[in-house]
Amino acid sequence: VYCVAVVAAAGGLTRALMEALLHVNAMDAWQPWTGFSTADITDGEWRQMMAVNVDGPFYVARAFARTLRATRGRLINIASIAGRQGTPLLAAYCTGKHGLVGLTRALAEEWRADGVAINAICPGSVDTAMLAEGMPGAAAAMSPDDIAGTALYLAAAAPAAMTGSCLDVFG
Repeated sequence: VYCVAVVAAAGGLTRALMEALLHVNAMDAWQPWTGFSTADITDGEWRQMMAVNVDGPFYVARAFARTLRATRGRLINIASIAGRQGTPLLAAYCTGKHGLVGLTRALAEEWRADGVAINAICPGSVDTAMLAEGMPGAAAAMSPDDIAGTALYLAAAAPAAMTGSCLDVFG
């Protein structure tokens, strides 16, 4: 089941959760996609960056906590290589993605005993509109399908004991 939700505010998840649960008996895996480009950051844009990259995934995890614990499910966050290192002129984005890496690792430890696997994918430059708008002239090293393949691995094929990992995926 594929659903789209605005995750920067807690209320945006209710409809997506209900829609997803109408189509399946249990939630086996959930993967929130987040991304936001910046240039000259204002206070409002900074808060939006944190809302999308930290608050949103937190709200997703909280909304699906009971279901994931009951099914020993998997939660996959999309962070960024920018969440593992600094990137010039992208301080807000890097900060948000570092926060997401920290959230991923903290939740993995918290829910490990319940059998929930929580991991993050940290891609480099992916051929997306976000890359083209946020870093004009940057060369994409991979396609969105490369990241989707990694997400499918984490959702279905990765060992259940693999939790708290942040996979760097870049060409």
